[in-house]
Amino acid sequence: YVFGGELHKLTMFAEELSAEQVKIVAEAGMCTAVEDSLTIEKLEWGYFLSQPKTGNVVESTAACFSLLKEQLQETSDKLNDTQARLTDTQKKLNVTSQRLVDAEKEIKEKDAQLEEARTLSKISKWDVLLTPAFYNKRLTKDSYNSHIQDWTMLGDFLGANVTAGFINHFKEFHGNQDQTDQESL
Repeated sequence: YVFGGELHKLTMFAEELSAEQVKIVAEAGMCTAVEDSLTIEKLEWGYFLSQPKTGNVVESTAACFSLLKEQLQETSDKLNDTQARLTDTQKKLNVTSQRLVDAEKEIKEKDAQLEEARTLSKISKWDVLLTPAFYNKRLTKDSYNSHIQDWTMLGDFLGANVTAGFINHFKEFHGNQDQTDQESL
């Protein structure tokens, strides 16, 4: 018999394929290598291409060229989209990094100002009330006895909530009366 037509990826199997195997190969299409996953002995397309040819035979890869071109375009589009998102993310990262640098600089400036304020003798004995042991808490006999026993003036304020206003009152009206050891601050 004489054959006239086109063949592409012809594969001859040593045994009959099951209906499920035929379905898998058919659904994969002719431009895939799904037949490689079948564990049946076979003669593959490469074998036929390597054999001597007689008659009017023209080898062509055009059958899958359009599919490959389409897949290449899809891959190229995805790559371009990914690169655009990467560029956008890099810009956002740069802005965030600059904000972080600015914030670190601002924190250092505030720390320097705070240190300067501390060294300019602006601390009073009442600043101890700003510590976590007292601030925004009730002044109790235990806290009074354990931290500020010699400040007899505060004894009258047991049960009061230690707030900024409370502390400012003592700073303004009582200064450093009943001196305590400032080094303990």
